[in-house]
Amino acid sequence: MRKTNASEQNFEQYFLNKLKDSKCTTKILSIGEQTIKEQLYHYQIMERHGPSLKLVYNYLSKNIPITILCLMAIQTLTCLEQIHKNLIIHRNIRPKKLLISQSGSEILLTDFKYACRYRKQQNNIFLNDNLRSSSNKRFLNKFSSLNQHLEQVSSPKDDLESLALIIIYYGGFAPILDIKEENKGIKIKKLEQIKLTLLSELQFKGAPLEFIQFYNGIKQSSVSDYPQDYEKYKQLFRKLLNSCGYSEKDIVYPHLQIMKQYNYNMKVIIEEQETQAQMDSIDEDHSLLRKIKELDGKIYHRLISLENQNQNTHKE
Repeated sequence: MRKTNASEQNFEQYFLNKLKDSKCTTKILSIGEQTIKEQLYHYQIMERHGPSLKLVYNYLSKNIPITILCLMAIQTLTCLEQIHKNLIIHRNIRPKKLLISQSGSEILLTDFKYACRYRKQQNNIFLNDNLRSSSNKRFLNKFSSLNQHLEQVSSPKDDLESLALIIIYYGGFAPILDIKEENKGIKIKKLEQIKLTLLSELQFKGAPLEFIQFYNGIKQSSVSDYPQDYEKYKQLFRKLLNSCGYSEKDIVYPHLQIMKQYNYNMKVIIEEQETQAQMDSIDEDHSLLRKIKELDGKIYHRLISLENQNQNTHKE
């Protein structure tokens, strides 16, 4: 639920509807508007999945095994491949936007409010201006591509470069991206300078060769190469898994292991506690509860209620 303008909501809904038949996004169960204290909010009730990659990272005390990182990379590449083949660029790939499906067999993307559609013409990429191309400066972070820092035209390459930085950073091989600076503008500028002069073999010391090859392969690619088959990138991580004595089917996310070990209901997923900066606290308001109750409870299970009452009275 967000304080946001109608155009942002419409753009996000457009992309989610376009991708509804794919297995790379969460499904929308209900959308609408609600006025709370004379402020208009737009809400979405979506299929429940998670945790995010960021929560898994924190859950494992910021020490993710190489095998888990390989599984994350393969599944995220599958997700991005579907999105890019639909001529959509997410533009804001970061760990908290990537959710693990309830089964653990897929990575799902969320938050398409900065996404854009593109088209190719004579090996050049053009953004569809009718759908908007907001400034990259609104969402720059340590995982943004160099082209995004430089305000270049967005392309699928940006999403892949962000994924490469996430995998390398979460493996503990990119401390150079940790900038201690309170001023966000200065911090982003320093990150831009680092990425301008970055030599992966020197700055990502200790990283597996396959991680370096993935990063370099993305950096050396041309925007005219997209969309393309990402199988060659997936094979790098499968090769690394095999060298560790595993295959994709052998790897299980840690939170799913614990649930299985203690016979927990596999549909009950760890809830992510953090919220986005632009989200407003509405916990004290219960006016959306009736919207949730209007949904068919037999079809949609375990919807998160805004009602902070006795948890023992919570109904599926």
